[in-house]
Amino acid sequence: TIFVNTGAIKMENCDNCLIDGNNITGPPVELQGGYSTLGPSTGISCGYGSDNTIITNNIMEVSSEGINAAEANSMIIEYNNISHFWNTGINFSGSANSAIRYNRVIGGEYSSQGIVNHNSNQNAIIANNYVQISAAGYYAHDRNIYGIIAHDSTIENDTLFVTNSGHDQDTGGILADRSTIHNNLINVNDSNCGWSKYGRAIESYGNENNRPSIENNDITIGSCTYGIITTYSDILNNTISGVGDQGS
Repeated sequence: TIFVNTGAIKMENCDNCLIDGNNITGPPVELQGGYSTLGPSTGISCGYGSDNTIITNNIMEVSSEGINAAEANSMIIEYNNISHFWNTGINFSGSANSAIRYNRVIGGEYSSQGIVNHNSNQNAIIANNYVQISAAGYYAHDRNIYGIIAHDSTIENDTLFVTNSGHDQDTGGILADRSTIHNNLINVNDSNCGWSKYGRAIESYGNENNRPSIENNDITIGSCTYGIITTYSDILNNTISGVGDQGS
């Protein structure tokens, strides 16, 4: 067990490395507004040139960020259990051709992002993950919250619960332009419609030459939330259920 209050593991510029079987935690952390969490600020930082690195079977309680694997190609991140974070579970922005599979990502009382890659043309596989992100109370006025962000990728067989009770915040389940989005269970509830920032379970924009495929997803939306927002897409055999006054 690694018990620290800053960063637990930092291993950048390390090609073909393996991070396996670590248990990471730390002391309680006091936050603004009377809130608290626990653990180091970051669990594992291993991007920035660490191509072909494998991160697997790690358990971590972290206060801010679970795994930072940005800017490294062909990462494999699987079977990790990440909890308590108030920022991001797994960040692999700019890490093309990576596989993010079978991870359990559960944010703290207020969390921001589950699994994210903000770049285009990433060719990622994001599959069989469980993601739970929520915002409530003081911190709900600070940030937008999202379950999965990954463009030009395949997102399949994931389970997402995204809940935002905050005012004027942006809320999304899966944001994935020009992507394949199949067989996911998605529950998104944006309960405050401030400034018309409605939530959405799936958002995927395409073009004539690169059409998203959105198929066989089971979607539950609540309050100020849309089911699917998309362009130039093939939308097949999805189940969309609305709950609350304004499920769209």
